Amino acid sequence: MASIKFHPAIGLLCGLVLFGMIQQSEAVCTALCVKGTYITCKSTGKEHLYGCMCSCAPQGAYGCIVHTANGKKISCES
Repeated sequence: MASIKFHPAIGLLCGLVLFGMIQQSEAVCTALCVKGTYITCKSTGKEHLYGCMCSCAPQGAYGCIVHTANGKKISCES
């Protein structure tokens, strides 16, 4: 039976890739959104939240809508 050896450098590389993906998604929810785009959710009242995609809504929030800079509204409910 062949044994599989795990090299620590591979683990480090995988961790860096995952960390980069997390930072990229956070950037999309803040700095990369078009100015004037925001999210509102029934669960957070009338608060304007940062983000331009439904995935940027707070975890556990419901009734969320993305309001785009050009006035379009995108419902996050599926």
